[in-house]
Amino acid sequence: MPDPSFGLAFRVLADGHICHHLDVPAKSSVSEEDQLTRANRLSVSILSAILAAPAGLFFLAAIGRTLQPTAHEPSRTLDAVVTWFLALGGLGLFALLVVLPFVAVLLAGRIVWREWSTDSTLRSDLDALRRAAVPIVHRPAVILAVVVVAFGAVYFAAMLVHALAG
Repeated sequence: MPDPSFGLAFRVLADGHICHHLDVPAKSSVSEEDQLTRANRLSVSILSAILAAPAGLFFLAAIGRTLQPTAHEPSRTLDAVVTWFLALGGLGLFALLVVLPFVAVLLAGRIVWREWSTDSTLRSDLDALRRAAVPIVHRPAVILAVVVVAFGAVYFAAMLVHALAG
């Protein structure tokens, strides 16, 4: 059962803006300002994912519809998605496929930059990951073999789907 003392709460600031923050039990040593910052980072991360979603959908639909003739499913549906995007016209396409992903990258990049510059634990964790990856990077044959195996798994899975779909 989740702890009822945790949750997302909202409050109205003096200037009338609504602000959300995480409620943390009183025994926590996390300050209210830190809670607010964490909630804001999460909200901005979710927003950046939402802003990038239309471009991701278009990208996947454009690739997916080429896997088989559009007379068959799922290529027919993916072709309808691409056709819907193309019907938006130049300005709509530019907004959904360039502007929104660009804003998403800026927002997410700001979070990454701020975390990188202020969180020494994150830097030490990534440094430990880098040190652990060094022995693997010095084995290019193994890396290439893993990439080929991963590609083969995706490729043959796509072929199987294509064969089953007819």
